[in-house]
Amino acid sequence: LNGGTSPVSAINDADAAVVLWRAPGNSVQSSVRASRTGVWRTLAVPSGAVARSSDGFLTPSAAMNAKGQATVAWAAHEQQGWAVRSAFRSGTNAIWRATPALLPTAPAGSTLGTIAVRTNAAGDAIAAWSTSAGTSTVYVALRTAHKAWGPPTAIGTMAETGMVAW
Repeated sequence: LNGGTSPVSAINDADAAVVLWRAPGNSVQSSVRASRTGVWRTLAVPSGAVARSSDGFLTPSAAMNAKGQATVAWAAHEQQGWAVRSAFRSGTNAIWRATPALLPTAPAGSTLGTIAVRTNAAGDAIAAWSTSAGTSTVYVALRTAHKAWGPPTAIGTMAETGMVAW
């Protein structure tokens, strides 16, 4: 998994948009705009932890609702292993805020699959991902708008594809 990852983006019906990517030095950056005619602004995205090597922003997923509330989640290889990291913005003109890791570390010998995140009109969010160590376990976590993520819950197993189906 060393190396780069593709940027990820989200847009709402008012054309507020966000694009996120991993910058040199493993920091996560974003460019945001509040409307179709808005100016793109670059904002740092706090991760809440320091990534190890170049595996600091993998399989990212972003979502944005009509109010411009955005959530992003990604896999990060940290000092203790793999973690699912996340950040959110409470509106189109807000800064990013880091949240505690959704999965502090993946089980020993496992890898993280693709992460999927979605939001609703109220700003609540859902994240889903899988871990793989012979059998893939699917996890889900929920976040009430502007609050912390709830604990991850294992909801089932799936074929060894490394992807979360939606």
